[in-house]
Amino acid sequence: MKAPLIKFSGADPQHQLGLENLLASVQMSPESAEIGIFWSAVDFRKSLQGGFGYIIKAIAPLPISQIAAAIIVADRTSANEIQHVLVHPLVRRLGLGGQLVERVVADTPADRDVWLEVSERNLRARALYSK
Repeated sequence: MKAPLIKFSGADPQHQLGLENLLASVQMSPESAEIGIFWSAVDFRKSLQGGFGYIIKAIAPLPISQIAAAIIVADRTSANEIQHVLVHPLVRRLGLGGQLVERVVADTPADRDVWLEVSERNLRARALYSK
């Protein structure tokens, strides 16, 4: 499924509440609890500052105001660091995470790298990033 992407600046408060709601939905999912990955709201807000990202707005069955998926990227000196890839539990397995990662890679100039860190226990994320 290809969904329209909206680019945002991390300093722009317009999407902050929607992103925080998405983070809460992801962290309450059984998958997140199983692998023990949690971000504090403070750390998440810090990751938004100075970075950028893309969001995918609501996809059924989510309410129209809900963000379905997002990627948050830190603009480092010589690389773009993917800090968070969030997909609402109700719309997982539709290719949204892959679409977000592909967009960041495609939009990164050839003289810059894209990198990330992922927990060894996060098998779904590792499968996504290995593609």
